[in-house]
Order: sequence, then C-alpha cells, then structure tokens
Amino acid sequence: MTMEEIFDQTSLHYIFGRNMEEDISKKLWKDLRREMKSTSFPPEIKDGKLKLRNEYSGVNLVFYALLRTKKFVGARQLVEKGCIGIRPILIGTRTLDDLKKEWRATVDFQKEMESLAGTLSQHALSIINYIQEKDERNRHIALEWRIKNLATNTIQISFQEWRSKLKQFFFNEDEKSNKVGRLLLNHGYLEAAYKTENECFLENAKLKTMLKEMWYGEGYKEKKCCDKISYIFLRLFLCIIHIFVMPVMVFSLGLPSWLYQKYHVPILKLWINMAGLVSFLAAFAYMLLFDYTENGISQSEYAVLYWITNKYLDELHQIFVIRCRKSKRKTRRDRYCEYIKNIWNWLDWFIIIFCFVGSAAKYFAESESVQGFAKIMLILSFILLNMRILNMFWTYEFLGTRLVIIQKMAGITVAFMAIMLVIMMCYNVVDYALLYPNTEFTWTEIQNIVKNGYWALYGNFPEDDYSNCTNNATGYEQEPNPRCPTSLGEALSPYLRAIYGFVAIVMLLNLLIAIYTKAYERVDSKSRIYWSHQQSEFLEEYTIRTIFPVHMKGLCLLVLAIYSLVFLIVGKIKKAGHENQRLMRVLFFDETFDDLRTESTEEEIDGMLEVQRDTNTLESEAEDISVKQKRVSEQENTDVKTSIKDLNEKIQFLLTELNTIKSLSAPRGIYTSVKEDH
Repeated sequence: MTMEEIFDQTSLHYIFGRNMEEDISKKLWKDLRREMKSTSFPPEIKDGKLKLRNEYSGVNLVFYALLRTKKFVGARQLVEKGCIGIRPILIGTRTLDDLKKEWRATVDFQKEMESLAGTLSQHALSIINYIQEKDERNRHIALEWRIKNLATNTIQISFQEWRSKLKQFFFNEDEKSNKVGRLLLNHGYLEAAYKTENECFLENAKLKTMLKEMWYGEGYKEKKCCDKISYIFLRLFLCIIHIFVMPVMVFSLGLPSWLYQKYHVPILKLWINMAGLVSFLAAFAYMLLFDYTENGISQSEYAVLYWITNKYLDELHQIFVIRCRKSKRKTRRDRYCEYIKNIWNWLDWFIIIFCFVGSAAKYFAESESVQGFAKIMLILSFILLNMRILNMFWTYEFLGTRLVIIQKMAGITVAFMAIMLVIMMCYNVVDYALLYPNTEFTWTEIQNIVKNGYWALYGNFPEDDYSNCTNNATGYEQEPNPRCPTSLGEALSPYLRAIYGFVAIVMLLNLLIAIYTKAYERVDSKSRIYWSHQQSEFLEEYTIRTIFPVHMKGLCLLVLAIYSLVFLIVGKIKKAGHENQRLMRVLFFDETFDDLRTESTEEEIDGMLEVQRDTNTLESEAEDISVKQKRVSEQENTDVKTSIKDLNEKIQFLLTELNTIKSLSAPRGIYTSVKEDH
C-alpha cells in the first residue's frame, strides 16, 4: 500500500471507528448509490485493507464520510486544499441536501447546509472556469504560432502546400471544438449535477454559455438580434440543400472540410433529422388516406419502406456504436442498460416492427381479416410515429419543460385511475345486475356493462326510455327492441346513479384536480432541471452522431463497408491511421469524443491547485486587511484617547482660571458656594 492509501484508510478508521467495514459497505455506499442512482460496486475491505473500484478514490470516500458524519470543517479543508475534484463535490452537495431535509434539522442548521452547498458549488465552477480560460489561452497561443509558422514558411513552400496549410489553419477540427463543453459530458459533471439537482451549478451563466456553444456552434451569438436571425437562416438553407450536398460528401468522406464543419453542429443535425421525420410522416399519411392498395405496394409506400429500412439500420448502428465506444466513465454494460431503459428506443422498434409486419401482411394477404390486421398494424405504426416527434421537442426549453410536466403527472394519473377503475367496475356490475339479470355472456354485453359507468364520468347518463322494450327473450335477442329492466332495478337504479355521480364526479374528479394543482407546482419548480438532463443526453447523442441523417443511413453504411473493404484489400487499414480515423468519424461515429480522459484529468488537477492558490491568496489578503483594519482601529482609538485627554486638561485649566477670577472679585461666602458647585 502507498502512503496515500495508508493515510486514507487511517482517516476512515478514525471517522468510523471499529465498524468501518459495516458503515462503508452498508450505510455510506448505500446512500451514495441511492443519491447517484449508480450501479457501482462497493469497496472491498479484506484483512483490514480497503480496495476501491471505479471513480471512488480513497480521498473522495474520506470526503463523503466527513460530510455524512457532519464533520464539515474537515470536508471543507479537503476541498480548499485542492484534494477533491468536481464530480465528488457535486455528489457531496446532495449529501448536504439530505442532511438539511432530516426531521431533526433546525432552521439554523438548514441555512448552514445551504451556505456550505453553495460554497462547494462555486468551488466546482471555479475549477471549470479555470479549465476554460486555460483552454482559450492555449488555443490563442497555438493560433499565433501557426500564423507565425505560416508566414515564415510561405516563401519556402510551393503553392499547393501553402494552400493545404492555409486550409488546415482555417478548418482545423481539434482546435475549433469546444473541449471544455465535451469534458462536462465525458467526465459526468453534468450528470452528477442533474442527479443531485444542484441548481446553483446548473444555473451558472458561463455553464449555460458553454452548452449553447456546443449546441449551436461557436459562431452562435446572442448579442444582436440580426446576428441570430442570419445564423438561423444560414442553418435553414443548409438544411434545405442537404439532400443534394450530402450524397456527394458521403463518397468524398466529408470533403470539402469547411462545409463539413458547417454541418457538424448538433442543432443542425437535429433539424435535418426532424425534417426527414416530418417528410416521412407526410408520406405515411398520404399512403393511408389516398394511396392505400391491397395485395400490392404503392409508390408512396415505397418511400415509407425506404425510411423504415433506414431507421432499422440506424437502430443497429446505435447498438454497434455502444459496442465500439471506449469511454472509461461508463462501461459497455451501463450503456446497453441505458439503451434498453430508454422508452424512445422501444418506441422506434415498435414502429419498425408494426410497419414491416403490416406491409408484409398487406402484400401477401388473401383474406379480408388479414387485410384488416395489416391496416391496424400500419395505423399503430403511424400513431407511434406521431408520438416519436414529441421526442424532438425535448431540445427546446418551452416545449421540453411542458413535456416534463406531462411525463411526471402521467404517473399520478395512472395511480388515480386505478382507484377510479375499482369504483367504476363496482357500479357497472351492480347497476347492470339489478336492471338486466341473467344476460348472455357475449362481447356485446361486456361492452354495454363497461360503457355505462365510463360515459357517466363525463356526465352522459343513458336516458330511461323503456316504451318499446320487451321481456320476450326471442324478441330482444333477435329483434332491435331493447330488454325491459326488472322492477327492482328500475326502482333502485336512479339512487345508485346519484351515489355514483357524487362519489366519482364530485369527489374523485375534484380531488384529481387538486392533486394535479399541487403536483404541477412541485414539478414545475424542478422541470427545468429534468429538461436540462434530457437535453444533455440529446447533446451527447447528436455530438457523436455523423452529419448524415437517418434517411441516408443506408447509403452511409454502404459507403463505409466499401471503403473498409478497399482499405483491407490494399493493406492500408493499419498503416493509414489518419484515413481510418477520418473514415470512422465521418461515416460511423465521432470516436474522438471519448479520447480526452487523461489530459482533462490533469487539467482538472491543475484547476484544483490553481483555485487553492487563489483561495490562499484571498485568505492572506483578507488576513492582511483585517490586520490593517485592526491597526487602524487601534490607532484611531489611541488618537481619540489622546484628544480626550487633551480636552480634559484644557477644561481643567479653564476651570482653574475661572475659580481664580471668581476668588479675586467675589466675597468669601460667594466664593465658597461657587467652589462647592464646581
């Protein structure tokens, strides 16, 4: 064991005492997994030795233990000395929030927790600001060096070499990327902030600017309205002409580079995919309404099948990307679990299956029932496709926050409808049993039983018209005449309806409205955090995506297979590493997105140390200021005392002179009285 490990283990022994293994494995780790919704394994403690896994180092565990045991002075010293990184700090703020919500917490203790959480969040933001400023300085230095190098070598190189260097100067991909923004995603800083619901961190203006630069590109400016309008019109123009430009860029591997950089913006990728989805939806609607042919495939259906096939290839592409990504923060198993838990992926697969099954059944069907089944499959696929468009709205704040509220309140509705279903079925069975006993068990009768209580929820009670009814079984089973109710049911049914209407409509529905109101206020206050989490997932997805949309996925993968086969035959797949990397980045996914782990960790450590130096400088300056203020106050007190002493001496001198004058001019009795008065 190293000295650092021995120190961390000794610290944990001091914090927890003899029950270190039980407290860490069961209590502390359980709290961390609950707060972060993590699947990380707990540390192993064997023979008194601590073995950690994943990102939880010994000093981080000491920091969590200090916060959990309310030793805040030690935890704050670890942060101020530059020992704790950004992610552990954000996790620690959640621990403080849990301590604040304890029933034993006083008002003063809650204020102290809020102040400490804000201090920790500001410390994490200071580290991020340092990384951003350092990145900007390095880019300016590199830019100046390249300008100097380009100007120096212009005379010594040919025109072709100079033009290639000039293109590299203006369109270098690595230096034009927002490294700090990508690190926020790669290292899990944003994920930790969303899971801990750290509003102080997420509402920071600089952090929002970084994320907007990632979404809209570095050319996006919000300072002037005209710049914003011109930016939008440029992106819309690129979105319109992509259908003509991108097929050429597929075969040229993203050339020309300047045009590739224009398209390599997440928001533009989203717009192009949304345009393709809306076009496919319009073609699907036209096929169902005006061009639906049985036992065959219409022209509009060819367009539908083309898009569905590309969508199927896109889903397979996403699975292969998970297989090929080499991120250290999340394992392959975690990413597969995220893909499976995502409801939108399930929706995509249902759309693909329903559409393929419906088209195949329609083409090969020979009976009317199979044709009806095919029509139902296609209609279900169309309905799910309309729901899929809502996923695109998550990226916009106004629509995304409303969708978050709807999603959160859907769970309340399902739970409430379970109660309503019990009461409704109770009324349906009792009312129908009183009115029409001994009915035949058919699907039509089940519909009549259920719809009676369901439509009553909307105030639509059936009218009691029994003028043409009959008690003859042959009559009401074979003729359109309704069956007459029993006398007992006719007498009790109105009272039963009144009770059901009062309970279901007056009480339960108004209770549901009150629950909705309270839930809306609670969810609305947190809706922006939930929406920001969804937006960050979109940002990561569309950052690593290629510039080619879903409706060009088949062509993209075909060209990728052809180039890979050619490189393999020629033998360049191992030698030409740059061409291979460009091939993967342009046609498969941006594999450089996860390649910044080592150097970014070093930059984070530098930021922690720099913030520590700034903190020490501020503390020394504060101490100097306090010492100076103390000296000034002491000097002022001395001056005041001196002036008061001088003033007293002058007063005594004046009184003495006054008494002398009085004694010379007044009689003896008067002089004595004056002296006594003084």
